[in-house]
Amino acid sequence: ILKIANASQQDSGIYHCHAVNQLGSDEKKVRIVTTQLKFVELPPPTIDLNKQATRYIAINCTASVAVGLPMTRTQWSIARRNQNCPTVADSTVSFLSNGTLVIRGAGDGDAAVYTCSAEFDGETITASTEIVPSWMLTTDRCGGFRQSTYNSSVYYAVSAYHLWDKSRYYHCPSGYHWACTEEGKVIFKSNSNWSGTNVYYSQCGWSRYTYRGANRQYFRFRDSATTNAYKHVGNNDEHQMQYGSTTSNFAGVVCIRN
Repeated sequence: ILKIANASQQDSGIYHCHAVNQLGSDEKKVRIVTTQLKFVELPPPTIDLNKQATRYIAINCTASVAVGLPMTRTQWSIARRNQNCPTVADSTVSFLSNGTLVIRGAGDGDAAVYTCSAEFDGETITASTEIVPSWMLTTDRCGGFRQSTYNSSVYYAVSAYHLWDKSRYYHCPSGYHWACTEEGKVIFKSNSNWSGTNVYYSQCGWSRYTYRGANRQYFRFRDSATTNAYKHVGNNDEHQMQYGSTTSNFAGVVCIRN
């Protein structure tokens, strides 16, 4: 009996078994193919809607257990940014037989983590790609997503546009949700600046309130269109919210880790 301990792909090949006794001899050959489930084609880590020339997205994902063998069937799962958030997407998502995920009419509502998985003989491998919403600006030194030093669950997501659209839903990155005013009241209670760390003023490559020639001062909350609440760029992280209805000098939104 031939036993191969901890077989790997290097053990693949043709094995000869030769037997001899008083009656003669015989020989048999057997081809052994050791398998290891691997991705042949991986999806990109991120897809930035800011950089998409069209609203058509095709994400390929293929896997196989060995060179020359048929591709292993892959499956996709989708983790939306916040299941409780309304979506404004008018897109359609479909899955092709070759493992390709296709989104037609992609928009901010499709912002999510898309995970491709393949399974063979009890082994499962996964690979993910994240679609980043188009409204965000991601080019400053913090990637347009600065973590608060006062509360590690709070992040400030920067908008590419400095005019606030009150009717728009601004999706936070995957794993975070757009904070509402009541959440802000619980977190931001101080009426003074004591930490010495500003929300975004002169942070992450900004020149005071300005980045890329635009003045940005107000980070808004999910219901700010009704409450007028905002976090001011120039205040410290812990400072309580303020209120005002201006749509100009929009900096972005306040996100909280789920």
